[in-house]
Amino acid sequence: MRTRISTLLAFSMFILASCTHLRTFKTYDDINVVSKDRKGQITLVNGRGYAGRDFHLAEDSTHWRDLNTNKAQSISTSQIREISIKKSGRGAWEGFGVGLLAGAAIGAVIGFASGDDPGADEPGLENLFAITAGEKALRSGVYLGGLGGLVGLSVGATTGSKDKFVLQEKKTGSQ
Repeated sequence: MRTRISTLLAFSMFILASCTHLRTFKTYDDINVVSKDRKGQITLVNGRGYAGRDFHLAEDSTHWRDLNTNKAQSISTSQIREISIKKSGRGAWEGFGVGLLAGAAIGAVIGFASGDDPGADEPGLENLFAITAGEKALRSGVYLGGLGGLVGLSVGATTGSKDKFVLQEKKTGSQ
C-alpha cells in the first residue's frame, strides 16, 4: 500500500513540479538579465529548437553557448518565436510546496478513511495505543507531506521552473 502511494506521489510530482511562467518584457535586456548564467531553450518560428546557456538578445541577433559543444552560436532575433529559461532553485521550492501539500492532503484522506481504532474514545490501559481517525489523518498527513515535500524538492530541482518569453506568436493553419 505504501509503495503504491509513494509511486503515485512521485509520479504526480513529475507532472506538477515543472512550472512554466509566461513573462512579458519591454526590452531584450529584460530577457538578458533573467538568462545570464542560466540554461534555456530557444524555439524558432519554424519549430526547430536549440538548448544553450548565457543567452544575449539584441534587436538584430541573438547569441548563446551551445550546451553540448560549449561553442558560441548566433541567429537572427527575428527567427525566434520564444525563449525559455530554466531556474532550478525556484523549481525546487515550487516542487517542495506542491509535494508537501499533495502529500499532506493524500495522507489526511487516508487517515480519515481508515477510521477510528476500536476503543479509541474509551479510557483504559487496553486502549492506550488506539487512535482516532483524526489522529491518523494528522500522522499520515505529516508523514506523507514530508515525503511529498522531499520528492517534490528533488523533482523540482531537476526539472526546474521555466520563465517563457514569447517574441512572436505561433501561427495557426487558418492564417
